[in-house]
Amino acid sequence: MDYYTISQLAQKAGVNVETIRYYERINLIPKPPKNSYEYRKYPLSILDRIKFIKKFQSLGFSLRDISEILTLQEETSYEKVKKIFEDKLFKIEKEIRELENSKMKIEDLLNCLVSSKEINFCLFYKPEKSRNSSKCN
Repeated sequence: MDYYTISQLAQKAGVNVETIRYYERINLIPKPPKNSYEYRKYPLSILDRIKFIKKFQSLGFSLRDISEILTLQEETSYEKVKKIFEDKLFKIEKEIRELENSKMKIEDLLNCLVSSKEINFCLFYKPEKSRNSSKCN
């Protein structure tokens, strides 16, 4: 079995040493006991766990979510993990809808700017009822 020092583990996982210490403090990874030379040796399974954490972070999961997923994984709680994934997917879909709405509004402003060749940001400040039917004033 392969073992790593904390600096080797950090390098292999693509994180810094403080990240590993932080993960230990918040119990995302176990802190291995020190050996007779007063060094901690981390098994390959910890490297895999850190890679798992980083992958899930890149998908937008919080460390709290990841901690819960890891705990539930150990308990083999399929329904609870499924619920976390469904909730995350719902949140992402909502964010996508909001971004698409913002994109359409910015496109409208750009079209207005291009067609009028004037900078008219008053569209932002007029109440909806006072705007005329066209997109540009």
